[in-house]
Amino acid sequence: MFGIATSTASLGAVIGNIIAGIVIKHPILHDWRKLFILCFILYLIGGIIYLLLGSAVPEKWAILKSQDKQQNGAHSPEETVPMQEQQQKDESKTVEDTETDETITVKA
Repeated sequence: MFGIATSTASLGAVIGNIIAGIVIKHPILHDWRKLFILCFILYLIGGIIYLLLGSAVPEKWAILKSQDKQQNGAHSPEETVPMQEQQQKDESKTVEDTETDETITVKA
């Protein structure tokens, strides 16, 4: 999958250079303007397609099972035991900290 994506991206870069060579005959502002307008049109079309068809809502196939459980509030015992142990440790630390009351004096 990664190789296909890399090949496609590289192919786009090569085609872009070929098109730039065809559009820009002489390095003058008029020819560069044509190339920038062409790029603008391509980006505009891509943006419009994304606005019409794109969505920020994840599809069902893109949600991991663990994320789905968290959203539904279902936790297995294996997931909750470490959290409970950590909470107990934190509570015992706060009790120990409040029980010891030492005074430190510094002579300057």
